[in-house]
Amino acid sequence: MENPQSQRTPPSRDQGIATFVLVGFRRKPAADIGGEPVQATKSELTARFALPSQAVRAAVAAVAAATDDRYAAITTGEYGPDTLDSLMERLKAINAVGQPGQVVVSLGTLEMVRTSLSSELEFSDLGTIEVLPGHFERLFLVANEALRSAPARPVIRPDNRRSTTFLGRARELEELRRQLDLSRIVSVTGPSGIGKSALLQRLITEVEGDFTDGATLIDLSQVSQPALLGPMLVRLLNAPKLPGEDHIEALIAYLRPRQTLLVLDNAEHLLAEVRRFVTALSDSCNELALLVGSHRPLRVAGEWRYRLEGMDTPTIAEDWRAIAEYDSVSLFVDRAQMVDPKFRLTPENATAIAAVCLRLDGIPLAIELAAAKTQVLSPRQILDRLDDRFLLLRDADGSRPERQKTLETTVDWGYQHLRPEARTLLRRLAVFQGAITIEQATEVCVDAMLPQDLVLPAFEELVEASMLATSSARGPEKRFTLTETIRLYAHARLKAEKEEGVFALRHRDWCLRFAGEIAAGLSGPFQVEWLDRLDASYEDLRTVIERNVLRGGEGLLAVQMTLAIHQFYLLRHYLAEGLRVVDMVASAKTCQEVPALYRVFNLGVHLADFLGDREASRLYALRSVSFARRSSNPSAIAAARAMLAHRALEVRKYVRARRHYLAAIKVFRAQGNEPFLLRSLVSLSSAEPYLGLLQEAREHLLEAEPLIERAREPVLKAYFHQNIAHIELAENRPLEALANVSRAFPIFVAAQESNGMATCMRNAAYAFEMLALQRIAAQLVGANSNFGARLEKQMRLDEEERFERLVSRLTDALGVERYAFATLEGTEMSPEAITELLEAVHSG
Repeated sequence: MENPQSQRTPPSRDQGIATFVLVGFRRKPAADIGGEPVQATKSELTARFALPSQAVRAAVAAVAAATDDRYAAITTGEYGPDTLDSLMERLKAINAVGQPGQVVVSLGTLEMVRTSLSSELEFSDLGTIEVLPGHFERLFLVANEALRSAPARPVIRPDNRRSTTFLGRARELEELRRQLDLSRIVSVTGPSGIGKSALLQRLITEVEGDFTDGATLIDLSQVSQPALLGPMLVRLLNAPKLPGEDHIEALIAYLRPRQTLLVLDNAEHLLAEVRRFVTALSDSCNELALLVGSHRPLRVAGEWRYRLEGMDTPTIAEDWRAIAEYDSVSLFVDRAQMVDPKFRLTPENATAIAAVCLRLDGIPLAIELAAAKTQVLSPRQILDRLDDRFLLLRDADGSRPERQKTLETTVDWGYQHLRPEARTLLRRLAVFQGAITIEQATEVCVDAMLPQDLVLPAFEELVEASMLATSSARGPEKRFTLTETIRLYAHARLKAEKEEGVFALRHRDWCLRFAGEIAAGLSGPFQVEWLDRLDASYEDLRTVIERNVLRGGEGLLAVQMTLAIHQFYLLRHYLAEGLRVVDMVASAKTCQEVPALYRVFNLGVHLADFLGDREASRLYALRSVSFARRSSNPSAIAAARAMLAHRALEVRKYVRARRHYLAAIKVFRAQGNEPFLLRSLVSLSSAEPYLGLLQEAREHLLEAEPLIERAREPVLKAYFHQNIAHIELAENRPLEALANVSRAFPIFVAAQESNGMATCMRNAAYAFEMLALQRIAAQLVGANSNFGARLEKQMRLDEEERFERLVSRLTDALGVERYAFATLEGTEMSPEAITELLEAVHSG
């Protein structure tokens, strides 16, 4: 039994590569075996040697000179304050293989001593064992006449530790298995901790029967130098090597007649050498399939690349029973039950577990480390601590490989294998919150340390190394994102390099320029493209606005950026988010003296109206009027009156709305303020038909028409045609109404403007009923009934009453239930189908 007060001498240096010898004894303690003492107990002595050959000779001498049942284990690895415990665990696992009188050495050590000791010692293969969870080493028995005789191949005892179950990844396994039937070289890439090794091990168990000569998995994580790769592969594959023959030639001769799968895992630090071996083997061995696990692809001819992403994660809004079906949640629950057998997924903790999996980007290692904390923390407590995840997520029992002991060391493993310019770019990209283009990265991150000509190759390296993930954001540019975990790591690196202040300021300046481009783009002919761009980068602008409001920054900048993107909230119907930003900016002390603040109040009027909060809308309108009067600014007063008109229109006070609009239009017209004049004219033309003023509405739309062409705002142009359709319907001209609806509807669809889409669908239904085409009208009313029912809620009361009368007439005419309309002719009409229908009618 070990002495609990074990004596340990710290290493004389902080880090480095060394060979460790553990000598075990049962009765008489071992004398000094040389080297530097590391740890001593009543039954074991461990020493460190700078030269592997010295370590092996010392171990053989110590065992050979003993009169009792002495034995030794030898391994080589990197040591330091954080690695010593795992090295001790590896030594003990190796030591458990041997029998009294034997010396067992790891493959890594053998490769470094074979040449120098070949005349003194012989080595016989014992096979491979798992020395730490997920970490395997091949072992060899040292044979020498000074050692007592022992069985040539002792039985390797199984590992007593509980092995973890493999969960999920059914789709990934199927895709890889299918691709192995088609490609001879497959690379599985992904960041550290994403589960490549577990996936490859599981895949081998499923496909090794497909290969006549089976499959072999070789873990390259402990191969410290490229020169050791060839000897290691030859040894592990038991490939005969003739005198004068190099390692590749020996492997080709051995593998050429065999139909086998060779799996090389953890190859990222030896990529160039692995690429050389894979190319040579694939060119010469037609029946050989090669599967490589790495942070990045090999870039060889014929390679099929499979990028492993995080596990699917639920949204926190899903029902707890649906949450239970996700692989990431199953993994969390399974690993939590290892430390707390009573742990269960319940309605009470499901949302917190879902949020943990989501914020950890579905990374299996991160989820497992988080689940292990359920021994002392609830899922909610874990979630609350994820901003400090690198302190929280640490391997408590020390059973993992060194690079996976903490989430931080796992990410750092990938970071350290990047080139310097890629590391520089990664930490600077941490200032971005949204999806990033290569142009944006160049604009913000370039300086003397990172010249412009190095940004593209560095960006490519980050993508290949799975540090950047492809974004699903729409738009003409390809975009990439940092996961939350990678961003937090990169930001910590940015702070450590004392670059945070500089690049936060450069990011702010970029956001300000981008906001100006957005304001111009949203008022131009490519409005939809600019909406997509803003969707992708909105988090960046929001962060800058909040920083300048909440931290006593520049109020003018916050107001300018809010106004630059105001159409985004309305056109994308991000109403609650827009109102949150408006409340924040309008209430900030730093913004109270900014002259343009009245426009922020006006934005609040629109957003509150769309949300159905009439009281909030009224209060914002009053604050706008009050601010405008204090400023004595005619433009501000006119804009405030336009807001009062909008408010009156929403509550069906059409006379009051018209009076305010006319007063505002007079000022805008005199000032030549075309953008405000255009919007007021279009809005006024939507109110006048309710007063029977059809001719006046036409005249105002006629005045707006040349402004529409100059402004070239697609969505505003769609509302322009929609208002014309209103007038045409009121004058009983259904074909003309349909022509205008057909111009407006595709624009609303492209811009995801659901309010405009709903109005177009209703107007088209009115027009088809006038044309006695009740069946088509009914299909439009019920087109995708859930979609239709949702859009009805956006109607004003008078419009809802008119729509209900239409529904009643169609129900009587066709003799069907209201939302059976959608399945008439056995079809449902999607927005795309409606567009095609309107285009067909418009074209005659």
